[in-house]
Amino acid sequence: QEGNFAISVPYGNYIIHVTYVGHHDLFRNVTISNTNRTANLGSVELGTDNILLDAAVVTAKAAEIVVRGDTVEYNADSYKVTESAILEDLLKKMPGIEIDSEGKITVNGREIKKIMVDGEEFFSTDPKVASKNLPAKMVEKLQVLDRRTDMAQMTGFDDGEEETIINLMVKPGMKEGLFGNAFVGYGTKDRYEGNAMVNYMKDKNQYTVLGGFNNTNNAGFSDLASSMFGSGGGGGRRMFFGGRSGITTSGNAGFNFSQQFTNKLKLGGNLRYGNTDNNTLSKTHTQNILSSGNTLEDENNSSNNYSQNFNMDLRLEWTPDTLTRIIFNPEGSVYNNRRTELSDFLTTTETLEDSINYGDSRYNSTGDGKNLSARLDVSRTLGKKGRILSVQLRGGMSDSENEGTNLSNTFYNGTKPDDLIDQRFVNTNDSKNWRGYVSYVEPLGNNNAIQFAYQYRQNISGSDKDTRVKDESGNYTVLDEQYSKRLENNFTNQEIEFNFQSVRQKYDYTIGFSVQPSSSQSKTFIGDNKISDFTRDVVNYAPMAQFNYRWTRQHNLRLRYFGNTDQPSVTQLSPVVDVSNPLN
Repeated sequence: QEGNFAISVPYGNYIIHVTYVGHHDLFRNVTISNTNRTANLGSVELGTDNILLDAAVVTAKAAEIVVRGDTVEYNADSYKVTESAILEDLLKKMPGIEIDSEGKITVNGREIKKIMVDGEEFFSTDPKVASKNLPAKMVEKLQVLDRRTDMAQMTGFDDGEEETIINLMVKPGMKEGLFGNAFVGYGTKDRYEGNAMVNYMKDKNQYTVLGGFNNTNNAGFSDLASSMFGSGGGGGRRMFFGGRSGITTSGNAGFNFSQQFTNKLKLGGNLRYGNTDNNTLSKTHTQNILSSGNTLEDENNSSNNYSQNFNMDLRLEWTPDTLTRIIFNPEGSVYNNRRTELSDFLTTTETLEDSINYGDSRYNSTGDGKNLSARLDVSRTLGKKGRILSVQLRGGMSDSENEGTNLSNTFYNGTKPDDLIDQRFVNTNDSKNWRGYVSYVEPLGNNNAIQFAYQYRQNISGSDKDTRVKDESGNYTVLDEQYSKRLENNFTNQEIEFNFQSVRQKYDYTIGFSVQPSSSQSKTFIGDNKISDFTRDVVNYAPMAQFNYRWTRQHNLRLRYFGNTDQPSVTQLSPVVDVSNPLN
C-alpha cells in the first residue's frame, strides 16, 4: 500500500530501470555479491516530464488483414462501403471472400455455414440472414476461423467435422443499446424492395427482429421448401426451373436472441419464416448439328413455383460447476410447396420442310413436410485434469409428401409410336434416426492423452413413389409399374474407436483406429409385390491421422485423414425410372 517492494536476484551486476507515465526515467547500477548481499535504493523520486504530461495523439493505418494461427482477421474500416451498405456489400470487397448469385459465401473455396456475432450464433446455420440484413457499419473486425463441433471441444479430440465460420466483432459504440436500419425502394418495371431490422444489445445479451419483402429475386433466407421437392411422376417432357431465373417475389421475418441468465446458464435461438413465389417464362431455340441432317428445336416454357417454410432452432448451455458442461439443441421446420409448369415444343429439319416431332406438357404438384431433431451433449471432468467422460444423444425424424399430375404428349408424325402420358402421382418419404455416443479421455502426463469411444446409430427410412394412370372409366386407379416403387431401409452402424494425441509447443498430432461393423436391410416393392429383399453385414476398419505444425502465428501446416461408414439413400439402392425428356 505504501509502494515498498523487494526483489530477490542471483549474484551479479544489474541496472535498475524505473519508469512512470509523465515522468523522467531513472537508472541505477547495482551489484549483488557474497559480500554485498543487499542494495537499498531508499525512496525513489522521478522528475516530471512536461512534454509527456501533455495529450498526445498517435495516428497509424491499421492492417487490412491479420493472421493469428488458424484465424484470419479483417479490419472492416479498411474497406469502404456506403452508409446504408449491408454485410454482403462489405464481404464482396474483402480478398478471398466470394458470394455467388444465390448468396452462398465461400472463403478461399470453403463454404461458410454459419455467421456469429461476438461469438454468439446468429440465425444458426443460415448465413444468408446475416449477410443480407446486418448493417456493415456495425462491424469492427471480421474473423474467419475453423470451429470444431461441441463434442470435439468437450473431448479435446478432433472428429473431422469442423466447419469454417465467420465471427463479426461489433464496434464498441454499438454493443450497448438499440440500433437498426430500414429502407424501401421502388424502380423500373415495378420492381420493389423493403427491409427493416432492429438490434438490441446489453452486456452479453443480444436480440434481433427483422423482416423484408421484395420482387428482386432476393430471398433473404435460404428457401428450404424449394430444395425439398424434386420431380414427381415418371415420364413425359417437362422442364424444372431451378436457381433464381424469372421473377421471384419473397417475404421473410425472423427473431434471434442470446440470453445470458447467469454465468452458468445461457439460452439462444431463432425463429424464421420465409416464402417465395417464382414466375418464369422462357423461349429456347436450338440447332442440332448431326451427321444425318441438322435439326431445329423451338420450345416455350412457363412455370410458377410457390414455397414457404417456418424454422425453429434453440440452444441451451448449462455449466452447473467447473467440471460439467451440458448443451441441449432442439431444431424443427415445416414447409410446403406448390408448382405448375407448362411447355410446348416443335422439332423440324433445318430446311423447315418436315416436322420430326411436336408436343406439349403440363405438370402440377403440391407438397409439404417437416423435420424435427434434438441433440444432448454432456461432458464431465473426473477428478484429474484432462480425464473427461462425454456422452451424446441425438435423434431426428422427417417426412414429406408430394402429389400431382403429369400430362405429356409427344407426336412423331408416324415415324414411331407417339408418347402419350397421363399420370397422377403421390410421392412420400420418411426417415427416423438416432445416435448414442460415449467417450472417455485419459491424460498421459502433461502433453499426451488417449481416447476410448463407442458409437451406435440407426436410420430407418422409406420412400414410396406411387404413379397411376386412368382406367376405362377415366379414374386414376391403374398402377404404372414403370414409374412406381416402394423402398424400405434399416441401417445400423457401430464404431469402436481408440485414439492417441500428443501436443507440443510447435506441433501436435493424433493417430487412431476404429472398427465399424454395420448392417443394412433393404426391401423393394412394386404395388404389393416384393421384388427384392436383402441384408448386408459389413465390418470396416478405418485409421485416422492428423498432424499440425506451426512455424509462426501466421504460418502452419495441417495434414488430416479420416475414415467413416455411411449408408446410401433408398433411391440410390433402388432408383426409380424418371424419363423427364423422352427425346434425349
